Amino acid sequence: MSFIVMTACAKMPSSVKAAYRRVAVIEMDDDWLAVQRMRDVIEGRRPRRGPAMISKRARGVIRIVATWERQHVGRTERCAYIRAIGEAQSLIDRLTAEDAHQQWSTGGQRLDRDF
Repeated sequence: MSFIVMTACAKMPSSVKAAYRRVAVIEMDDDWLAVQRMRDVIEGRRPRRGPAMISKRARGVIRIVATWERQHVGRTERCAYIRAIGEAQSLIDRLTAEDAHQQWSTGGQRLDRDF
């Protein structure tokens, strides 16, 4: 299983003019990703990196690990959106290391875990 960081526009009231985005860490099915990338190459399309939306119902999504809702997109690296992406990437690094350790210690068998 692989983890990806996804971003999407956040819904805000019409009175808010600034940009806000959602950030999510999603666990994806590796088989679905491989088939999707092969299809894109065969059909000559630009390869997709993941699902079309941040949802449990999207194709290839196993689960949504974490979300950061309504993060303000500012002009510097100190804005909430960039910080959320950094936190999401560090979460992916931790989950990937835990998954590798778990597969090594169980002889390649994947055990279910709750977060």
